Amino acid sequence: MGIVAVYGWSKGNPAKYLSGVDSDGKFCGYDAGYGDYNKLYFPDISSTANIQSMYVCIKGGCPVADGKNIDCKTTTSFPNCNPGGSIIRYNTTQYLGKYCLPKESELPASLKGSYNAIVSWLQLDLISQWISDVLKAWPILVISLFLALIFCLLFMYLIEWFAAILAWVCIIASFLFLVALGFFFWFNKDSDKNKNSNNSTYNIIWASLCWAGALAIFLFVCCFCKALRIAIGVIQASADFITDTKRILLVPIAGFIYIVLFYIFWISVAVFVYTIGNITSSGGQGKRVEWDNTTRRAWYYHFFGLFWINAFLDAFISFIIIVAASTWYFSHGTEIEGTAQVYKGLRWIWRYHFGSLALGSFILAVVQAIKYTFEYVRNRLNNANPTNAALRFILCLVSYCISCLNRCIKFITKNAYVQVALTSNHFCLSAFNAFILILRNGARFIFVEWISFLFAIMGKIMVISLICLINYFILTMWTNISDDLSSFFPVIFIAGVISYAICTVFFDVFSIAGNTILQCFILDYEISNSMGRGSAGHQPPALKKFIKQIRQYKRDRGDEVSDSHSDRAEQYEQK
Repeated sequence: MGIVAVYGWSKGNPAKYLSGVDSDGKFCGYDAGYGDYNKLYFPDISSTANIQSMYVCIKGGCPVADGKNIDCKTTTSFPNCNPGGSIIRYNTTQYLGKYCLPKESELPASLKGSYNAIVSWLQLDLISQWISDVLKAWPILVISLFLALIFCLLFMYLIEWFAAILAWVCIIASFLFLVALGFFFWFNKDSDKNKNSNNSTYNIIWASLCWAGALAIFLFVCCFCKALRIAIGVIQASADFITDTKRILLVPIAGFIYIVLFYIFWISVAVFVYTIGNITSSGGQGKRVEWDNTTRRAWYYHFFGLFWINAFLDAFISFIIIVAASTWYFSHGTEIEGTAQVYKGLRWIWRYHFGSLALGSFILAVVQAIKYTFEYVRNRLNNANPTNAALRFILCLVSYCISCLNRCIKFITKNAYVQVALTSNHFCLSAFNAFILILRNGARFIFVEWISFLFAIMGKIMVISLICLINYFILTMWTNISDDLSSFFPVIFIAGVISYAICTVFFDVFSIAGNTILQCFILDYEISNSMGRGSAGHQPPALKKFIKQIRQYKRDRGDEVSDSHSDRAEQYEQK
């Protein structure tokens, strides 16, 4: 990718690609004889037709309504740059260093509507207004950032205190939602009066699927209640881990900054590589670039590098969290109980596991590249054959299979990193061990993933809704800012995006921690059983409480239950 970057920076020409083009298709500032004529000017804006057909390259500063001659390159549609009084002159200002646009407030009354026509034709109006509104409201966005951090942390404490209640609320809500959605489809099966329509059949199918899903949830909860209780304990332990180790949140934040820097680098190189070759006008202000084979291969490699480096940085961040969560788990029952070693994961990566992370992220990048390449081919084929139902069905089926493969590889890879941290095996063996572990403890993994997902959805909805609502009230009261805005929407939208990013950081840590703690518990339980201790020896308080309840339930039922390591320790203390 470094070689591709040097190739792009040395041969690319984004300035020409972004420059103005006159009505004869000449590039301002770049074509022969146009070197000093580097700005695009609209001499006659009396009508939309003239705006879209008469535009010239000019030399020097942007023109003003002072009657002085304009030095421009004439075109077929505009052979005289200074026709006298037949065209109304107006004051202009420079925009993006390439365009001379009218000063809207200083336009004559007869030309007031022309500014919007120019900006709309150049597609600069909405984006420019939004950027301006966001820049004016930056203090409110800073407030939103800190409020999102506070609300997410409060939600973690809420999970820590009421994990069992919230878990059951989410499960019951999922069940009721599917039942209600099934009734919605059922009652709307006869809403289409067209007798030849298949909507009735589709609604019945969707209603059946919703009810089948609700029944599956009910049966799964009834049949695997023990696994559910352990999963709830794992979820609560994950919240304990985050509230005990708040510095762990700096890891994804720092990782997010690195990812942003990488994206800036990637986009910069992509712009330069994209503009290597012969740049020509495609009509209006449109351009096209003709690539050779070398540039095309460089672009493909650079595009694949986006998937690989992005997956690697994600693995890098996840592994540090995994090591911190595992050291926190196994610290229980020792003198340093509840202590997580956040920086150990960083040392382990560079010393032992860099290759494992690189291999895992490479496999994931290959699958993602296949997925997006197929989606591109699928869109091309669908557009070429819009009425071929069989082709659309096959393409949809293949797309679903590839998406399933991508999700499976991503899930196994994530669990393989946990095994790499716990056992120090290489990636392939760790991935195999993770796969076998998931098969042996499928119900536990399903419940942990499901409840973590539901908690993440609930937390994001609560935090984002609160942030957007608070922003609206702040804007209505902070008139010094709101009076200068064209709309509240861009500010509230960006505040929602910021709060979503913060929530994603929190709940990604939460999900990774939950998965890690579950695998630590299973490993701890198996080691303890092999040593004849009866139960896991390093249980956090949240898990210990649920394990005791399960063991007491078995004793009450008359089952023979051996004392665990912690039970014997408590009996010894009581004696």
